[in-house]
Amino acid sequence: MNDRIVFYFENGIDDEFSTALYSGGVSRYINLHKNFEILIVEHGEALCFIDGSEYRVKEGEAVFISPLQLHGFKTLGDSSLRRVTFSENIVLTLSNAIKQKKAENPVFTPKKEDLSYFLSEMNELFGEGETSIKRIVPSSRRIKIKGLLYIIESSFLSEAKLVPFTNSKNSVIDVVHYISENYTADITLRDAAESLGYNHQYLSRELNKTLGVSFSTILNQYRMNHAYAMLQDTSLPINQIAFESGFKSIRNFNHVCIDMFGKSPREVRIDTDIT
Repeated sequence: MNDRIVFYFENGIDDEFSTALYSGGVSRYINLHKNFEILIVEHGEALCFIDGSEYRVKEGEAVFISPLQLHGFKTLGDSSLRRVTFSENIVLTLSNAIKQKKAENPVFTPKKEDLSYFLSEMNELFGEGETSIKRIVPSSRRIKIKGLLYIIESSFLSEAKLVPFTNSKNSVIDVVHYISENYTADITLRDAAESLGYNHQYLSRELNKTLGVSFSTILNQYRMNHAYAMLQDTSLPINQIAFESGFKSIRNFNHVCIDMFGKSPREVRIDTDIT
């Protein structure tokens, strides 16, 4: 596998859901992102790489990947693999169950009938091409996809032994994980460095060198991801959403929102078709 690390960090929110079917000898480079991911081998075998460990996954088996885990895969021979990534916003029960934890062994075996139903529905809904969705609409489709994900996740939780996340010894991953756990608080790069045991100037250089972005940019991305979901899914006042997402002023909230979406928070709430 290529050791190149890719951190998807676009000028907008993460896709809420994406899926694709990979067939033949396909390799996907080592990467990490802020969503959950499930890899399911429909036919044949695949090699999956997670946090430096290699797993040989057979037909009918699946792999569960938590946010900010380094991962990649390679399909073997004429095998096929279904990849599904999804935001915690559509699987909150799961997200709360494994918060600050990961599976000691990420490979699990869903029930055959559950797996067959899940894969047939994925193929019917999305086909073999790659599909990415900022927000699943209408609500009937959103509920169906949530239900399909929970079917597979229940198999994972029934088998998985969950262990606490520990420092990865990769400064970039550690600082992003720190942000993911503390973005609603008033945190700074110095706070992260002190908590993680790094020099803050070193952390700043590593973030810019590896990801091409600053600590504050990543922090605002996490805050806006949280705020976006609340704007769409609740009727809470906009100022309350801003403060609960970690923004310290309405002015800053508006500025970041316009910078990311070209729209004010009020316009984001009205418009469900942001791309």
